[in-house]
Parts: sequence; structure tokens; C-alpha cells
Amino acid sequence: MKNIYKILFFLSFFAVNANAQTWKAQTLPGSDSLSISDISIVNDTVAWAGCWNLDIADSSWNYNATGRVYRTINGGTTWTASTLPGTGGQDISNIVGLDANTAFASVYDFLLGNFVYKTTNGGTTWANAGVPLSPDSSFVDFVHFFSPARAMVLGDPRNG
Repeated sequence: MKNIYKILFFLSFFAVNANAQTWKAQTLPGSDSLSISDISIVNDTVAWAGCWNLDIADSSWNYNATGRVYRTINGGTTWTASTLPGTGGQDISNIVGLDANTAFASVYDFLLGNFVYKTTNGGTTWANAGVPLSPDSSFVDFVHFFSPARAMVLGDPRNG
């Protein structure tokens, strides 16, 4: 009986390795000073990456972060960039892709406050999703979708 367990244990390594995924390095266009804050993998071909180009002005976190979203629809072979609306002082904390065309980005804009942006055309345009947020007391961290119609937004207290 012990030999059967040993054989099954040994064979399980082949089953796991046969289905193992491999990682491949990706280069995003215009990514010389890019910081990736989140990645949302929808399926084998579609993924979204929330990023910001960081230009630190000093050590007190006064920086110019330009929120940028990248999308691939061919498994990472090519990536398309889109820029979110706003002032250019955006920190993208979370990106959630629902499919190849629809995604939500949680953003803290250093001048305008909290936003959740939505695209329904693959990132060509982004609009405020109309999520009520309190910019005076908190900042948004992420959006989680339970289904395409049910979501939750969470954040942290500001200055806390």
C-alpha cells in the first residue's frame, strides 16, 4: 500500500509540471520610468496593467505621476497604452479588467481626489464611473467585482 502512495506522489509532480505556466518578460511602450501598480489578467489573451510614470521631485512625495493603462489582447505580444483623464498627478492603485473592452481603474489624483474610471471601448476613452467617494477623509485602494453588476470599493483613511 505504501508503494502505491509513493507512485501516486511521484506521478503528481509530472501532472503539475505538465500544466505549469511559464513567465515571459514584457516591455511596455514608453516604459522608461514606469511603475506598475496592478495587473488584471482576464484570460489567456487579455490583460490590463495600471501604471504611472514617476518623476519624483523631492523626498516628501511631491511627484508628478501620470496615470497610464496598458492593455493586451494577444497574450502580451503587443500592449496598447491609454491615459486617464485628470491633471497628471494620478496614482493608479488598482485595475480590474472584466473583458477585452471593459475595465475599471481606481485612481487617487493628488489635486482632484478619488476617482474610479471606467472604459467600455478597450481604453480608447475613460469616464468617471460615478462611484461616490470621500476625498477629504480617505483615498481609494481597489475595486473588486463579484459580478459585472456588483462591485466593492475599499480605501484607507487620509493622513492615517
